[in-house]
Amino acid sequence: FKPFVYTAAIDGPKDLSPCYTMKDESFQVEVENEKGEMEMWRPGNANGSFSGREMPLKRALASSINSITARLTNEVGADTVMYYAQKMGIKSPLQPKASIGLGSFDVTLYEMIGAYSAFINEGVHVEPMLVQEIKDQNGKGLQRFEPTMEQVIRKESAQLVRFMLEGVVHGGGTGSSLLYGEGDILLPKDNRYAHVFAGKTGTTSNHSDGWFIGMSHNLISGVWVGGDDRSIHFRTGALGEGSKTALPIFKRFMIKVVKDPMLALYRPQAFDKLDRRVVKKDFDCSNGSAELSDSLV
Repeated sequence: FKPFVYTAAIDGPKDLSPCYTMKDESFQVEVENEKGEMEMWRPGNANGSFSGREMPLKRALASSINSITARLTNEVGADTVMYYAQKMGIKSPLQPKASIGLGSFDVTLYEMIGAYSAFINEGVHVEPMLVQEIKDQNGKGLQRFEPTMEQVIRKESAQLVRFMLEGVVHGGGTGSSLLYGEGDILLPKDNRYAHVFAGKTGTTSNHSDGWFIGMSHNLISGVWVGGDDRSIHFRTGALGEGSKTALPIFKRFMIKVVKDPMLALYRPQAFDKLDRRVVKKDFDCSNGSAELSDSLV
């Protein structure tokens, strides 16, 4: 769910850039609990600690830093995050709570796939379809259905968030294991350093759910691993994080896609690089924060 927070920050009234910096430190905010009582909410990071470092938003998203996402949600407004999530295709019930950016509300894989479509369609949301065409026994077309499409965020914003999500895989982020081992099969032979994937890992509290949404230039695929009963969960993050549960399934799926000659259309190709003459916001972040710039630009 974090990409909706960063989309709200970049496309919304705050109009931030991927190079806007925030500090990875303890964050707390007063919230109303289920009993209607006020209490302090203090989200922790997945690794149980805070680095205390200033980092650009693109590094925070690539590394899935909870503290910065929670603080950013507070800055842009939980209601703005909810607005963008719904605008981009999330139909499940949401509330403008402080924790919304960390995925505290249940959404379906179907909705997430549709919402992420805007990132590789230059801001255009495409509603997923289960049936494209109906034919009779002779192959004659009886009915064809066209997808519902809508411009939901600015083209530049979509390019910037997609660029940030490339860092999850190619910039040493939480999805970098996609490129290890058999991952070599997924990279173009003529350019091993091309950015051909973008995506996002996800893990819910107590490691009950593992997520990975992966995107290539013309294909979005999502994996959810979990149980209908929340008491079913992994014991540790080492076993239950989305990068350990969902991402390997996506990887095996994409390897099969690449190897299938019938699916040549969906073989990953390098994403277009951002053009500094067209994209007005800073995305290099090399001034004072070169940590990620070489691997992402």
